[in-house]
Amino acid sequence: MPTNDFAKSNYLQFNYQVSIDPSKSLLSSGSFAKFLKQLYFQSNFQANDKMFAFHDRKLNPFKKTDLDSAVISSDRISTYALSFNKFSQLWGLDLNINQNSQKVFLSYGPESRSFSDYMIRGRINFNRT
Repeated sequence: MPTNDFAKSNYLQFNYQVSIDPSKSLLSSGSFAKFLKQLYFQSNFQANDKMFAFHDRKLNPFKKTDLDSAVISSDRISTYALSFNKFSQLWGLDLNINQNSQKVFLSYGPESRSFSDYMIRGRINFNRT
């Protein structure tokens, strides 16, 4: 039953972004090094948690919550991208993975949903400039 009583809550927000571009750091010119130089990897993660304060404060965004009743809201968004020949003007190939999960404590109980999206994209430029 909803009330107008104040509920003390704890917040946790965590973000990271990592990009790995082997072409910036590899100096060798062998065939395997040339293959690695055409790869590009990028990863993003965001976590937003809001929990009732009557439980211990959660400091680790990767740790699962033991009690569903302690969660007010929880959002997780992660994106991964692997590209081959990304910086070429002629052609390229991309693999993207997006994952999203949400958990919310509503007046009638907890509700959770998750979504995953996988996409492969290729590009070709037929007109050379």
